[in-house]
Amino acid sequence: GRIQDLISVETSVEDLGTPLQKQEPLLINSTLYTGRADSVNQQCKQLIGKKSQKFKKIWTSHFVQDSETNTVICYNYKAAMSSWLQFFYDSSNQQDEIDKKISKDMFKLFKVLGLSKTKILEASINPNKFVFIVVRHPFDRLISAYANRIANKNSGQHKFHTQKMYNHREKRKYRRDEIPRFQDFLVYVLGGARDAHWRTYSESCTPCIVKYDAVVKLEDGMDGVKYVAERTGMDLSKWPKDRINRSKDTPATYRDVACEIIEKLYNYFKIDFQLFEYSASQYLKDHDVDCQLTE
Repeated sequence: GRIQDLISVETSVEDLGTPLQKQEPLLINSTLYTGRADSVNQQCKQLIGKKSQKFKKIWTSHFVQDSETNTVICYNYKAAMSSWLQFFYDSSNQQDEIDKKISKDMFKLFKVLGLSKTKILEASINPNKFVFIVVRHPFDRLISAYANRIANKNSGQHKFHTQKMYNHREKRKYRRDEIPRFQDFLVYVLGGARDAHWRTYSESCTPCIVKYDAVVKLEDGMDGVKYVAERTGMDLSKWPKDRINRSKDTPATYRDVACEIIEKLYNYFKIDFQLFEYSASQYLKDHDVDCQLTE
C-alpha cells in the first residue's frame, strides 16, 4: 500500500493493541466524518506522485494518544487545539507523570502522550486504533492566529514576529509595541514566515502519509466531539467547558484585504482547501467580501 511503500513499517501482533471497545450504534452520523477521510485519501492518490516531497516530514509533536481507547489525534494550532489537548489530558491515567514532566503545559503533552514517527504510521494502518485529525476553515484560522497571537501584545508570537513585519501603509517595519494591520500580517505569512499557528494542515499532519479514519472540523461544534467520544469510548463528560474564543472579538476582516492578496492566500493554502473540502469563494460570499477567486 501507499504507506508501506513510503516508509517500511513492521507491526508485530503484540503492537496492535486491544480492539476499540464495542459501541452501541452511533447516534451521530459517522459517515460524515469517515467520508471526509475517504475523500482525503482519494485526493492524496492524485497528489502523492506530483508533490510527494512536500508531505514526507511527520511532525510528531502534533500527535497524542489516549492509550485506554487507542485513540490518536493530530491536532492543529488554532483549531480548538487547547480544548482537545485538555480532553486528552483529563482522559489520561498518566496525569501524575504528565504534571511532573510538563507542569500542565498542554502544548508539551506530546512529550508524555506522544508517539514516534513509526508508531504514528503503525497506528494509521492498525484497524484497532482510531486516528483522526481536527481542522477548521483556513481563512478563519488565519483570523484566529492574528487575533490571539499577533494582535495580542502579551503573546510570544507578537514579540517574535511583529518587528519582522512591514507596514506597507507607512513604508517601514513595525515597532515591537505596535499591532500590525491584518493585511500586513497576511503578506508576512505569504512571504514564508514560519509558525505552527498558521502552518498548513498538509504539513503538520501529513494526511497523504498518515491515513486518517475520520476528519473532524471545528465547524462541527459539539457534534464532532460527541462523534469521537461515541466512536472511541472516551468520556464526553471530561470535555472542557466554557473555553473562551477570543478571535470572535477581533475587528479583523477580509473586507479590509486587497483581492490580489486574498487570491495569493488561497493559492498558498490551496492543498488544505482541496483536501478538506473548504470553499474560499463561498467563505468570501458569506462574509460580504467582494472578490472573485478561481478555485
